[in-house]
Amino acid sequence: MQDNRLTFRGLLFGLVAALLSITGCRKEENKIPVQIDKLPVNTIFTDTVTVLTSTVCRNQGISSYNISDTLGNPILFCGAYADSDLGKISAEGYAQLQLLTENEDLSGATVDSAVLHLNYQYAYGDTNQLQTLYVHQLTAPIGDSYYTNSEPLPYINPPIGSITFKAKPKTHNTLHIPVSNSFASHMISAPKNNEAFKGYFHGLAFVPENNYSGAIIRVNTTSPNTFLRIYYRTNGQPKEYNLVMTSSTKRCYRISNDRSASPIAPIVQPYADELSSTQTSNKFFVQSATGIQTKITFPYLKNFLSKGNIQIHKAELIFHLADNAHTGLPPNNRFFMYELNPDNTTRRYGDGSEAILQKSNFPINGTSSPLLISRNNTSHHAELKSYLQAILYGNKPDYGIALAPYYNSSLINKSVFNSYHATSNPMRLKLYYTIAK
Repeated sequence: MQDNRLTFRGLLFGLVAALLSITGCRKEENKIPVQIDKLPVNTIFTDTVTVLTSTVCRNQGISSYNISDTLGNPILFCGAYADSDLGKISAEGYAQLQLLTENEDLSGATVDSAVLHLNYQYAYGDTNQLQTLYVHQLTAPIGDSYYTNSEPLPYINPPIGSITFKAKPKTHNTLHIPVSNSFASHMISAPKNNEAFKGYFHGLAFVPENNYSGAIIRVNTTSPNTFLRIYYRTNGQPKEYNLVMTSSTKRCYRISNDRSASPIAPIVQPYADELSSTQTSNKFFVQSATGIQTKITFPYLKNFLSKGNIQIHKAELIFHLADNAHTGLPPNNRFFMYELNPDNTTRRYGDGSEAILQKSNFPINGTSSPLLISRNNTSHHAELKSYLQAILYGNKPDYGIALAPYYNSSLINKSVFNSYHATSNPMRLKLYYTIAK
């Protein structure tokens, strides 16, 4: 650690606060005490503190039941892609359908054809490759509780339909998937009111081909362009019968991540396995939906106590996106941090709420003002003054913090960052503090 001293003469507290952002200043010979936070001090110190990072997997804690996107639109994921850093990633989506119109008279109906339309607005992966998506009928209902990524839902083989396509990112797109006439006839003969229909038909599974070619798409289940349309005839007259997904029909998805041939292959057991960034070319990783997050620790922070009664005035953690790691794959834009237990599970308060790091100058054990870390070009800045001060004096346990994506269940985006030991734009914690006399 390097120790730079700043001495000020006749300055008010407001000017001192402004100068805290200065990273290097010359040392003056005369030292006149300055009153800061009611502590008699004569010097403000600045140090660069060691930060250790490791990648962990927390996928058993990811909820995927009735998820919505950032605008509140109900969604589900389906598709697959191969990630050079994190391995093979796939998503299976499951959704109920309901009748658009109840009590329709379908007696004597003969099916001509049927098409399932799926609207999607987001794709993450290789959108230049063809991929195949299969549609199956579920054999068990979607439950009323939260699912985790280790719980697949059973479905019937063979599929009732499939489509081969190239995913299109950013804009609204719709897949048009032909489904079998036998399935359509099954729907025609189903009960004609939705309460009975739910017991008759459990829903659909959207399953990607397992070659991991392509992208994961995010289906907007309540879009007017998402529905199943059956074309049929009664007495020779062509007609249509529609089934839809709504905000009240159940939906979920399952993310799986095969890391066996990836740089993070040693991470096998969720929570228990940690992979130091020194083993991943001095990089660390965060990805939405898969549970890949980063554990951050400050192993030598308490050594500062040997200097005396420390008062931290600013603690800025700065970390940068790694070069050439996000070509064609946009990173996450926002993150938050939460405290960990020794087993890397989330620390919780007595009322069960998660111990999410709060903004500086807010109660350190509060939950109403979480610290949100946004990207500025290629760097992120997190102010950790309150948290580190609490760690120094034993007001919080010191088991590390997790860096997690803010939109953890509605995106697949991956972020790759330079660690403390990286040769280019390394992670840094800049600490500005005073020592009471």
